[in-house]
Amino acid sequence: MTGCVESQNCHLADTLGNDYKYRIIVTYNEIRAKEIYEDYSYFDKNVYLYPAKDILFYQADVQASLIGKQRLEIIKQIASGQEATIILTVDALMDRLAPIDILKKEIFSIRPMDILDVEKLRGKLISLGYEKTATVEMAGQFAIRGGIIDIFPLTED
Repeated sequence: MTGCVESQNCHLADTLGNDYKYRIIVTYNEIRAKEIYEDYSYFDKNVYLYPAKDILFYQADVQASLIGKQRLEIIKQIASGQEATIILTVDALMDRLAPIDILKKEIFSIRPMDILDVEKLRGKLISLGYEKTATVEMAGQFAIRGGIIDIFPLTED
């Protein structure tokens, strides 16, 4: 947008996007995306920063987990039908994702008193990218010890 003072851009974008359930703001680099995210969060509580894959660090477990978690939070928001403003770079916009209908099919819930097939659950979690560990300590891990199943969802704290 041009013709506005820098600090007014987010206010104008928020006002123009009020009638839309999903709003996407695309910018030229990660630094600018983070600045817009910080400014826009004053106007909209459902604002998300969709990070681009950092080719150099994407293979590192901690960085990849953080990027994956941020992306899954946005997908969760959209899949649940919640409003969202997504801020991303051109690089992130070019990433290919599975259609939301396919992603929705992978969502499952476990409720108290559900009877679970432990082997099916183990296979499902592994296919979704969860790591089987002896003790769950961080997001994306699960442990099965007898009749106790610990799962740390990627989208939760």
